Amino acid sequence: MSWKKIVVPKNELNLRLTLLGGQSFRWKEVENETFIGVFANILWKLKQNDDSLLYKIEGETNCDEIYLKMKLNTTKPPKKAKSKQFYEDVHYENLLRCYLRLDVNLQDLCQKWKKAHPHFTEITNLTNHEFLGVRQLNQAVTENIISFICSQNNNIKRISSLVSKFCELYGTKIANCEGDDWYSFPNIADLKDSKMEEKLRASSFGYRARYIAKCTEEIKEKGEIEWYSKLQNLSYKEAHAELLTLTGIGPKVADCICLMSLGHLDSIPVDTHVFQIAKAHYLPSLKPTKSISSKVYEEIKDTFREIYGPYAGWAQTIMFCADLKQFQMPKKNLNTEEAEKIQQKIKIEVKITEK
Repeated sequence: MSWKKIVVPKNELNLRLTLLGGQSFRWKEVENETFIGVFANILWKLKQNDDSLLYKIEGETNCDEIYLKMKLNTTKPPKKAKSKQFYEDVHYENLLRCYLRLDVNLQDLCQKWKKAHPHFTEITNLTNHEFLGVRQLNQAVTENIISFICSQNNNIKRISSLVSKFCELYGTKIANCEGDDWYSFPNIADLKDSKMEEKLRASSFGYRARYIAKCTEEIKEKGEIEWYSKLQNLSYKEAHAELLTLTGIGPKVADCICLMSLGHLDSIPVDTHVFQIAKAHYLPSLKPTKSISSKVYEEIKDTFREIYGPYAGWAQTIMFCADLKQFQMPKKNLNTEEAEKIQQKIKIEVKITEK
């Protein structure tokens, strides 16, 4: 398949930061600014120029019906006759628009966020605005759940290795490309291995092997797509509470799933990066605090939502990327007085709203 394009201004999308910034673990850079990875059972190559996103299909298996039903409200994409390509071009474009949330004008959001707090302006000024192109991915639920169980006490490189191994064990081979075999991510119905925990432990998943084996059984019992659809239609708090019933899912992982797969874009996953950002720029009263208690976790989430609104989780994703060492974000803190003034203003506004 030749390269196809979707018109997307470069200030609306930074592929490197979006794909390699800890949201998904299925992508890698194969040459300067060209990325290869899998979603929706398709092996993609992506790159961009000043005004377009360019994509190329390197292989595919049958469509991921759960992803299509949840994200595009269809299970029958238009097929293409007499072609190596399974479907019409419009199907692949729709998938990319959905996955990258290209229906949302990111620059409009960023302008609002810059007005909401000087820290956001500071990030963009120090990095020549490149972080303004970080998009919030719209990922498959099962992949997200298992990926973020793998993320516990891990780094991005190691998580990517575990996710790749899981796909190799239980997915379907799509193609060999750039020297690697690429596999689909299995749906829960495909996981019928009574010895899954044993296999995963032998593949260096450690304690996560038990979590994954039990969690997949629990999702199967809940009905997989029926349960996923229910979570997508629940309020954020209700969906978060439901996810906590799964083995291996704590508050942060539940927030990752809500944000990255269920459309709850005000969800705020609070890890050590976000904790340090909050202490330095938003909640100076937390500076003496050494760990993230349940109370501190909720305080940080509430503060970010109050400042950044219904897309607060997306704003947090940009801040998270800016804080990753691999992207070499220069650091400069607001002084304590500025942060305290902003926090006081938020408290006053919240009290007025409550009245």
